[in-house]
Amino acid sequence: MKYNLLKDNRGFTIVEVIASVFIFSVIVTTVGGIFVRSLSIERKNFSAQKVQENSLRALEMMAREIRISRIATADSDCLASSISLIRPAIGTVDYTLISGQIFRKEGAADAAAITSADINFNKLSFCVDGSASNDSEPTRVTILTQVENINGIETYTLNLQTTIISRDLSDDFQN
Repeated sequence: MKYNLLKDNRGFTIVEVIASVFIFSVIVTTVGGIFVRSLSIERKNFSAQKVQENSLRALEMMAREIRISRIATADSDCLASSISLIRPAIGTVDYTLISGQIFRKEGAADAAAITSADINFNKLSFCVDGSASNDSEPTRVTILTQVENINGIETYTLNLQTTIISRDLSDDFQN
């Protein structure tokens, strides 16, 4: 009689329990892996966004001043890591790469960083063409940069290049 009671009791066999635990653990591991990967992608995207926003802001600031200035330094070999501009109303403005940050110096004032401390400019080069007084070409300044994030687990490196044509028309108005 006892044997009949155990036989009628329906439950899971050990094989069924092991199989269901294995399937459940595979599903949990897969979902966990997807979650960890999505966090990694999110961190990398945040680093990329921070690098892009900060570096593009610095490039735009330099480009605005280059457009309305006369270039005081000429280097067509793209080796210069600094540029000196002559602004009609302000005077001399210098942009220089120092220890991974871009500094702006206006006249005799102290230089101030225009980039965030969260990013590092590995390279900043200025190529100046057409700045000689005897050529009729407009002055073109090409800025080459390599930027990376400093903070965070994920490293993101960005290479940027932009060319600006100076619109200094003061010579045209004097003639």
